[in-house]
Amino acid sequence: MILRPLTLGRVSGDNIIPIETGLLGAVLVTADGTNNATVQIRENSATGRLIFDLVTKQPGFFGPFSVSASGAKLLFYTISGTAAAAQLYEYVD
Repeated sequence: MILRPLTLGRVSGDNIIPIETGLLGAVLVTADGTNNATVQIRENSATGRLIFDLVTKQPGFFGPFSVSASGAKLLFYTISGTAAAAQLYEYVD
């Protein structure tokens, strides 16, 4: 399994990013151990199909996995919480 970063380092807030393969491969979450970090990833837009949803107080690497974005070429992420951030990866092979 090959993972390719979709983001350049840690990101937070909400934004749209391109994804070539249409397969979400992993999420690296930064959290402070006290407050919830919430990570949601949707296809194409803020109202697209939810493909990843996580609430955690602990940092961690979630994956590898292959979550189909149904051929979507864009992912919309929302990352919130005190000290919360994430790095997203796509599954390449």
